Amino acid sequence: MRGISQLNLFFIMFLLKFKHNYAIGVACLPIGVAMVDEENRITHDQDQHYFKINIGNHCAHLAYAKVGDGAIEVYRTYVPDEFRGKGVAAQLAQALLAFADQQHLKVIATCSYMQSYMKKMGRST
Repeated sequence: MRGISQLNLFFIMFLLKFKHNYAIGVACLPIGVAMVDEENRITHDQDQHYFKINIGNHCAHLAYAKVGDGAIEVYRTYVPDEFRGKGVAAQLAQALLAFADQQHLKVIATCSYMQSYMKKMGRST
């Protein structure tokens, strides 16, 4: 896999999985993320408008709302204290941005984490 970074591999695997069942297996996650076994994956509940990762008895999530026909507002990101700083929120943000790109949706970030993440990624909010 020379020439493919872990992040690029993540996006390739995410897009393949996302297209079919809105889930990402642990094998797709970059090293250093707080995933512990294959049961932990990002899931997307389109009816309730959130992405989540179950980690043992804990749940991290990113919530959004539809605002008009072509936009979504990201208003909350939550990661349990013991998993902060390990890339969990970034995984949720990546999943949301991939979904938004696939659906041609504008992302409006009112959540401070998502604002910071999008700025770091060079995306406008």
